[in-house]
Amino acid sequence: MTITGYLDAEHKLKDPERKDIDQALEKLLAGDFISSYDILNNLSDSELVDTQAFAFLGLGEVHYFQLIHQLSFENYQKAAKLFISQNNMRGKIFSHYRLAMNQTDISSTPSTNKNDLFNNAFNEANNMNDDFLIAYGHHYNGLYLIDESNFDEAIKELDRSISIREKIKDDENINSSKASKARCLAELGDYKTARQIAEQAYGAQISSNLKVYALRTQAIISYILRKEASGSMTNLPNKLSLIEGQGSQISDSLKTFQEGPEIASLSRAVMLLS
Repeated sequence: MTITGYLDAEHKLKDPERKDIDQALEKLLAGDFISSYDILNNLSDSELVDTQAFAFLGLGEVHYFQLIHQLSFENYQKAAKLFISQNNMRGKIFSHYRLAMNQTDISSTPSTNKNDLFNNAFNEANNMNDDFLIAYGHHYNGLYLIDESNFDEAIKELDRSISIREKIKDDENINSSKASKARCLAELGDYKTARQIAEQAYGAQISSNLKVYALRTQAIISYILRKEASGSMTNLPNKLSLIEGQGSQISDSLKTFQEGPEIASLSRAVMLLS
């Protein structure tokens, strides 16, 4: 199921706009930022509020993956307000998750507002008993714990996300949780299991044309191998949504994908957004 399917359970979003938004998000995850942006930007001028909401949410995603955090933040805010105006609580919760993660990238210092925003959204997801959003909450809790170098507890949260995503067949996002778990296992010294999980996640992402996520998983695999070989490699930065890639490694990854300039901005960093 697509993200519009999860967040628009009442089917307020109609074709052809729904198909256009799904196509734009598919292009985004395949690394085609330009085409994705063009589609979503056009839809953001729609007279239909539901279409506008999903268009701004998508634009927030595009800018987030390009590390343009201020524009990403502004678009997520617009999406949240529109979702609230349409009483789409799922869209509101998801937008607030993204806003909380976006604030983490803008500032490396703890933010009470950021934590409140996330915690309130996670509580609302649990109150709604919405598995898709609850799984996202556990995934993000895992990332917060990685940020604190609390890898044992992070694995527990990521396992909760994986379990729910298996149940609801969220094949698009489950491998991001598995890759993050692999990162934690490597930090705890279980390199063999970490490598197996990360390689399986990478293969699944490539076969699904989720190149943005696959590139990030490839960075984790490279990190696991280097850490295992050296035993003393400096840890990856404990950022919630950014893993800095080694220059040559990212360059090789881009050559492997054989993509055009639309994916070039990924050479700056590999995102942990999912």
